[in-house]
Amino acid sequence: MGKYIGSPWGTISGKVDGSVGGKWKGINWLRKLVIPCSKGSKAKHTGYLAGRLKSYSFSYPQFNIRHAVVNILGFMSRKFYSRLEPVWLDYLTKHPGLKLSPMNAFVKANIASFFASMPQKTQEYNASSNAPLLTALQVAMGDLEPVAAILTAVYTTGTGVLVGTWTPTCFENGLATDKIWWAVAKKPLINSTTLKSTVYLYGMTDSTIARSVGTVTINLPAGLTATDLTLYLFAKDLLTIGYSDSKALAVSAP
Repeated sequence: MGKYIGSPWGTISGKVDGSVGGKWKGINWLRKLVIPCSKGSKAKHTGYLAGRLKSYSFSYPQFNIRHAVVNILGFMSRKFYSRLEPVWLDYLTKHPGLKLSPMNAFVKANIASFFASMPQKTQEYNASSNAPLLTALQVAMGDLEPVAAILTAVYTTGTGVLVGTWTPTCFENGLATDKIWWAVAKKPLINSTTLKSTVYLYGMTDSTIARSVGTVTINLPAGLTATDLTLYLFAKDLLTIGYSDSKALAVSAP
């Protein structure tokens, strides 16, 4: 809050509306209030919380859904740490210059693409109509050649069996003997008030399925909804390259 100093014709000390004033070496001054911040910085969010909404390029709904995205990724990194950590730690061990923890690397790799996948950036989070797409999620990262493409992912509700197929061909540093790992994520359900994620991740365990096989049969709980699921496949070599980036495909019913 600003205040007048001296007579009614004195100077302003502090900020008033969009101006700020003071005295320097006996000279009264008054200028427009400028709030400096860099895009995406802590200052940007601090400024938002201080009520400086018009100074920035995103609206309250955008801030709301960014919060939702961070909550989803944070929930996954905590609840499924034991499954995600070995994969991301392997990548970071091979790239020590990144200087990140495994779960910070997971969140950093996904936050921009996860937010970008939301259908509307100017609407508040809605679990049914404005949720991030699970196909934008990357559950693994590495230097090995990924699968060329996931061809099919079909889940049968009555039996709980999901069958996935992929192109087994290798073009770069992948080999037919690489082992294919799988993971399945269930669509996140978030309470719009608390923004608490209940997303679930199945799998990410040691695999004995060779890249050359081209198909995997996964036993999940029966009774799930096929369209709420997304299949991820990634490879791990038998030597020293490690893992590949994951590929994703939305699951369908038979």
